[in-house]
Amino acid sequence: MRIVDVLKAAVKNTSAKLLDAFVDSTFEVVDYPLDPSQTNAATVDEIKEAAVITNIHGNIPSEFPQ
Repeated sequence: MRIVDVLKAAVKNTSAKLLDAFVDSTFEVVDYPLDPSQTNAATVDEIKEAAVITNIHGNIPSEFPQ
């Protein structure tokens, strides 16, 4: 490997680490409680196995995009 390639890799790695450090020090991820109208978009835990659905109530609206 050439010295130029090693230096490019080092600069790229260092700049990525500096960017990560800047973002981590500037932004904070906060878990806000969801409004009741937004609970459908909340993250859920995976069940990691197949689920058998035997009964569905209701209809798909005619204007629902396909």
